[in-house]
Amino acid sequence: MNNNPVRYNDPSGHFINLVVGGLVGAAIGFVAMAMKDISMPAGQKLTAQDYATGVLVGVAAGALIGSGLGVGVGTALGATLLGAGTGATASAAAYTITSGEDYNSGEMTINAGIGAASGAISGGVGNVASTSTFLTKVGATSIQMGVSILAAGTQQIASDAFDGNWTNGPDLAAAYTGGAMAQVSAAIVDGIVPGGGQIMGPLVRTTLIETGTNLWIGQTTKLNNKPNWRENRNSCLIDLQ
Repeated sequence: MNNNPVRYNDPSGHFINLVVGGLVGAAIGFVAMAMKDISMPAGQKLTAQDYATGVLVGVAAGALIGSGLGVGVGTALGATLLGAGTGATASAAAYTITSGEDYNSGEMTINAGIGAASGAISGGVGNVASTSTFLTKVGATSIQMGVSILAAGTQQIASDAFDGNWTNGPDLAAAYTGGAMAQVSAAIVDGIVPGGGQIMGPLVRTTLIETGTNLWIGQTTKLNNKPNWRENRNSCLIDLQ
């Protein structure tokens, strides 16, 4: 509407979808932070910055989903926007739930961003493949698998960095495996509920990374055993004083 509702209108309703999606996302983000805050022990409650970050991520994800629905899920652009929104939402939700007391709004934002990027590519590629030949569909599936594996590796490196560690070879290999398994699960869910894989893929991938699940050895190494960044930060401040 070019910021002039007197001269312009929005007959398609795309702008309204964006606004409504953003508002719904903001509400969900705030509620998610409030629930996370309740689960945190005394002395480690979330800050105003944590709440603001959660709301902003919710706004962005909701606006992407609303825009995708407005443009149309049957179009390449709509599928790309919807994939970005659902990817961000699923990744942020999985991180928030599995991070335990080690929750970090910066890490949550990075996970949401990676989920959005991978979801956008997978959604767009999947839409193009849905109306193409079998060969193209095979190529699209390969691209989606590669994107999921790359996203998993990036999430692993980011997670370790926030924990103050370097990512070693075995952990990176385990992350790549988790990314592949996440895409397999997404494909299975898509076969049952079309579009459901856009949520399942990033949800499984982020959960595997944040819990430190190594599918090679069948162990979960990080769940409830991660160094707490808030305690580490406070210790450093005390040392400096």
